[in-house]
Amino acid sequence: MLYLDDEHTARTDLSEGIAFAPEDATNKAVTWTSSDETVAKVYSDGWCSGKSERTCTITVASQENPNIKCEITVWVHNSR
Repeated sequence: MLYLDDEHTARTDLSEGIAFAPEDATNKAVTWTSSDETVAKVYSDGWCSGKSERTCTITVASQENPNIKCEITVWVHNSR
């Protein structure tokens, strides 16, 4: 589970945790989606911002084969 602050400036780069197999794969294009963008918005470059205090799922999927994917549970909380 990933924890984010609900301030609009709280951003996390999720793309740093992606690994490809094989490492020299020719197509490393992925698509990022949020199950609820009112909770957390994810951008095409893998950056994620907390929006409101709840949980949602962020999914990163291969564009070449969308069945290859990883889901990340995000919990946005108010730290104030």
